[in-house]
Amino acid sequence: MSSTFTRDQVSNAINVSANQIIAAADLAEEGTVDALNLLVNATLHMLDHNPDGDAGNLEQAVADSYSDASLSEVLSWIR
Repeated sequence: MSSTFTRDQVSNAINVSANQIIAAADLAEEGTVDALNLLVNATLHMLDHNPDGDAGNLEQAVADSYSDASLSEVLSWIR
């Protein structure tokens, strides 16, 4: 059985899941939260730009999702 979901449904589900993980683990705003946010943003970017599951460009996902931040800067927030 195959299920089909809209982009909005996927976006909502992944954001709710990330927020619940952040709250349940009482995570600080830096590090792990930044990693989860990058995962959410990259996933949604890949769905928009690589719907067939081809390798996406994480650098482009960051450029499209974060104003004035490079991939190396976003990764520095996680480290």
